[in-house]
This record gives sequence, structure tokens and C-alpha cells, in this order.
Amino acid sequence: MPAINTDLLAKRVLFCFVLVFEMCSLRLCAEDVTPAKAQVMRESFVSEAKTLVGAPYVYGAVGPDSFDCSGLIYYAARKSVQIQLPRTAKSIYNYCKIVPDKDREIGDLLFFKTTSSDSISHVGIYIGNNQFISAISDGPNTGVIVSSLKQDYWKP
Repeated sequence: MPAINTDLLAKRVLFCFVLVFEMCSLRLCAEDVTPAKAQVMRESFVSEAKTLVGAPYVYGAVGPDSFDCSGLIYYAARKSVQIQLPRTAKSIYNYCKIVPDKDREIGDLLFFKTTSSDSISHVGIYIGNNQFISAISDGPNTGVIVSSLKQDYWKP
């Protein structure tokens, strides 16, 4: 019985794995999202978030019955448009393309620094008319609520 060269076998298996991975990645990246499809996706994302208004806030929760701020985004994106986002507000922020406020569109994510650190600590979904949906942990209203960007708390 001939000896099996385990190094050569491992290299071939790795090569096949990389080849399959690259083919799958190319297929996913090749999908173009037209402006019309993007608009449908935005509307679906916002619609899903609106159905969750009133759900309670629970730190670390990703739904479907309770949420923290990033859990709401994570859940709504997966359910509505089948996009898998990172899990925390800071990680989602690092994943996203930043656009100027003047170019803000319905369905865009809004990021906030609500603590004394310089780090992103809160995320919400812009729904138009200076309003956004997010899961709030404290204040007069908690849970998944609609807030105004004109409120003093959110202005900075």
C-alpha cells in the first residue's frame, strides 16, 4: 500500500476550499442592487422595525419579543432584507458606509455617542421627518420607540 502524503492532501483540500469560497463570494458580490431594489429594501427594513415598536428593552436581546438597540437593527435587517449585520452598535458602525446628514434617507442607520466615552453607544433607524426608531434603555419611555432628532438628548 503506497504512503499518503498528508501535506499534499492537506494542500489540495485547502485549495478546493478556497476555490469554492471564492466562487461563492464572487457570486454574492456580483449581485447589483439597483436604486429601485434598494428603495424596496429600505421600505421593508423600516416596515419591519415599525412592527416592533412597543417591544420592551432588554440588554443583549435580539428579539423577537425584546431588544437592545443593536439587537433591534440586527433582527430587523435579518428578517426584512436577509442581511446579516454585526451584533453591536460599534461593530455595525464599523461595517457601514458613513454618509453626510444632508444625504440621509429613510432606512439609514443613525449612530450616537450617548456615554462619556468616545465610542458609538447607540443605533437607530431613520424613518423620515427627523424621526427614528430605536430600543431605549432608560428615560420616560423605554423599549422600542420612535424618537425625534430634534429632542435635546439626540441633537449633539
